[in-house]
Amino acid sequence: MQLLKSLKLVHYEHPTHRNPRLHRRHKLLAKLSEQLELARNSSYQPTKTQFVADAEGNMQQVQRSKRIRRWWDIKADGTVQLTIRYGSKPLELAKGKNAVEIASEAELVGTLEQIRAAVEQGELDELIEAQAAWRNRVNTIKAEKLS
Repeated sequence: MQLLKSLKLVHYEHPTHRNPRLHRRHKLLAKLSEQLELARNSSYQPTKTQFVADAEGNMQQVQRSKRIRRWWDIKADGTVQLTIRYGSKPLELAKGKNAVEIASEAELVGTLEQIRAAVEQGELDELIEAQAAWRNRVNTIKAEKLS
C-alpha cells in the first residue's frame, strides 16, 4: 500500500473522439509500410482475415491475400517515378507535381524510408488534409445530386 500512497492517483477520462489528423497520418504510415515491404521483397503478399460461410452455413475464419498496387513505375530510361497515395489518388506534393523521380530502383527503399520519416514528423499533414477535404467535397456534391 506504500506504493499507492506515493503515487498521484486520478480518474481516467477516456477521450471522446480521435484526432483526425493523427488518424490520417497513421493510415498513410500503414500504407507506406506495405510499400516498403513490397520494395524490399517483390513477392511480398499481405493477408487479411475474412469470415466465409462453408457448405453447411457455418462461418469460418479464412486468411486471404490482399492486393497491393505499387506506388512506383519504372520508366524506359531506368528512372523511377514514385507517387504517394492517400486513398486512390496521389498526393499533390507541389503545384501540378504528384510524383518523385528517383535515379534508379536501388534508391527506392531509402526514399520511401525518408518519406515515412517525414510523415511521422507531420510534414505531409496539410497535403493529406487537402486530399481528404477534396474527397469530402466530391462526396457532398454527389449526395446533393441524389437528393
